[in-house]
Amino acid sequence: MAPELEEIEVQILVALQENPRISISELSTKVKASRPTIIKTLTAMMEENKLLISSGVNARTNDCRLANVGINVSTQAARSRIIDVLQKCPKVLNIYRTTDQANLLITLCGVDEKSITSTINCIGDLENVEVKYSQSLGVPLKDLIIPISVGDNSRTACGRNCDECMSLQNGWCSGCYTFKE
Repeated sequence: MAPELEEIEVQILVALQENPRISISELSTKVKASRPTIIKTLTAMMEENKLLISSGVNARTNDCRLANVGINVSTQAARSRIIDVLQKCPKVLNIYRTTDQANLLITLCGVDEKSITSTINCIGDLENVEVKYSQSLGVPLKDLIIPISVGDNSRTACGRNCDECMSLQNGWCSGCYTFKE
């Protein structure tokens, strides 16, 4: 299903994909629309979440490893709580509801297989969570942005104290880059 986009929105998106650093003036020339029209369209697209602007590190060129993890969470209330925890975890790239043997599928990243295993174990230790399966995806073949947040490094999304974490002490975990509020 293709998103419902107006012609000017498509032209703006194409131009931004070609050059994410394009100026409003250059965008105006390329799309053949006035600067106020470009600004108004961009603002509306961002307010409607049609356009997301993101920066971060490139998983492919920084050798980041990815994995998919299927978990089963026993109740709807627990599932909502777990989704909230996972959305704050800097290692979780995305979460999907599924109808498979697991009711949530998580895509996560790590610096190596040990750190991914550590994250999977941490997720499995959460209350009402059962890890059903995991699949290493390796390094992505296409460019993929991994967001980096600036936040409180003394806190973790899962509530663990990193100073007491055996995975971190044993070098199996790189720690939470930052905690997302």
